Amino acid sequence: MRRAGFSLAALLLFQMWLAGGVSAANYRITELVLPEDTAVYSGPIGGINNAGVVAGTIHNLKTNNYQTFRWQNGVMTLLPLLPGSNSGNAFAINNLGQIVGHSGQLGGAYQACRWQNDLPTGLGTLGGPRSSAMGLNDLGLVVGRSQIANGDYHAFRWQNGAWTDLGGFPGGWDSSAWSINSGGRIVGQAIKNLAAPPEENWMPRACVWENDNITDLGTLGGEASEARGINNAGQVVGMAWTGEDTRHAFLWQDGVMTDLGTLGGDHSYARAINNSGQVVGNTQIASGAKRACLWEKGDIIDLNTRIPGNSGITLEEAYALNDVGQILCYGWDINKPIDNPYGLYLLTPASTVPAASLLLLPD
Repeated sequence: MRRAGFSLAALLLFQMWLAGGVSAANYRITELVLPEDTAVYSGPIGGINNAGVVAGTIHNLKTNNYQTFRWQNGVMTLLPLLPGSNSGNAFAINNLGQIVGHSGQLGGAYQACRWQNDLPTGLGTLGGPRSSAMGLNDLGLVVGRSQIANGDYHAFRWQNGAWTDLGGFPGGWDSSAWSINSGGRIVGQAIKNLAAPPEENWMPRACVWENDNITDLGTLGGEASEARGINNAGQVVGMAWTGEDTRHAFLWQDGVMTDLGTLGGDHSYARAINNSGQVVGNTQIASGAKRACLWEKGDIIDLNTRIPGNSGITLEEAYALNDVGQILCYGWDINKPIDNPYGLYLLTPASTVPAASLLLLPD
């Protein structure tokens, strides 16, 4: 009978782990290997729950359609679509493993969809031909965006088959809900009529719905803003225009919107926030190139400085994170074919990797 034990190399690694890490990098990076003839979706990528399960969307290069997936422990599972559908998107996953997005015809009608145990259920619409679910919480409340009968789009909340049209600002014609926390607060954006027509005076404003009442979160000095994430403490993140006509990531809390800044470029965008207050998104650097970043304790960190320097990977966008600190990123790899260099990457903090799983080796 063989027994598991520690080799000398493993013991040295264990000592390094006790001292603060297994390498100079702060994150272990794992590629979500895509099926053959597929590529990374260019829109909102997806989400990750506290168990490290990822849900998202990939692009089928043969059919030009989009396909939903669930990724867990190195295995990517393509999810079935609703009957009659040829394309789908998945945008969020909760800690129960429920996934939401939409399913339908590429370029045609589609409806909000929830996958449970990998099986899809259509949620319907607010009367128009299109709807999409963008977020959900652990109570199963779903939020998103749906066409109404006249063709306008309205933010919605769905719970146990019941739809609520969240509406928007007076005089506005469009709203979207992106995220909902455990207390039922919802964030997104809605068109606000800032002046008389023409239409260019109707600008999106970051907003929060609470008890179905809408509140404008403001801007950073410009006219427009968008909210993308909210945590259970009610902290909201997103993007807002500044008075200098640039777009900056923001953190909104208790009525105050704080500019999160950039790493030397003009623009940044916050995509998600966890219950520890960590924020992820992207920033331009001085050259204008886009980099995935983390805002933590008042600092902005280029995530490319926290992964192994010899990986060949450049992370351009961080889309989602969980309460363990794992981050779902989009980027490109210099070692990949030039016609399809992009990939999805999961960053796991080195300090959260159990020592036994790293170091226990057979004799």
